[in-house]
Amino acid sequence: MILGMAPGAHGGNRTGRPFTGDGGGHALFQSLYDTGFSTQAESHHIDDGLRLKDVYISNAVKCCPPKNKPVAAEYEECKPFLEQEIKRLQQLQVIVALGGEAFAQMKKYYKSLGKDISKVAFAHNASYFTDTPTLPTLVGCYHPSQYNLNTKRLTPKMLRDILYEVKEKIK
Repeated sequence: MILGMAPGAHGGNRTGRPFTGDGGGHALFQSLYDTGFSTQAESHHIDDGLRLKDVYISNAVKCCPPKNKPVAAEYEECKPFLEQEIKRLQQLQVIVALGGEAFAQMKKYYKSLGKDISKVAFAHNASYFTDTPTLPTLVGCYHPSQYNLNTKRLTPKMLRDILYEVKEKIK
């Protein structure tokens, strides 16, 4: 599972598929294609033929937040939907949290299941392996936002490297 923060106004909110049609999605879908998780390198709209393989993409918040920054109440309101998605992914082994906000929401989710990982800090390519077999590994990844890509905080290679590592973990 790849988890973002919230749909972008001109991306997932407009197209109906997370990261589709926005700047961050370009790098994400290219990396998914390069690592064998998708059938094509681009995604422009929900009926563009893209098929994901062994990966599910979602957001912690389900609607586009004002100023592209969700507040605590929005995370709380959307939490049951995210929890339902995770429960339905019966073979889920790894969650890649794109950015500190998505990572923080996953820490809250793990705590709700009795696994307090509040002291685990977000870092790019840092993995948290739980000793609870039913909980997936949590991996931090810088968000593929245009800002992070333009400043090289995240490069396409860095994103691909994480996805290749995930691919090895789920074999």
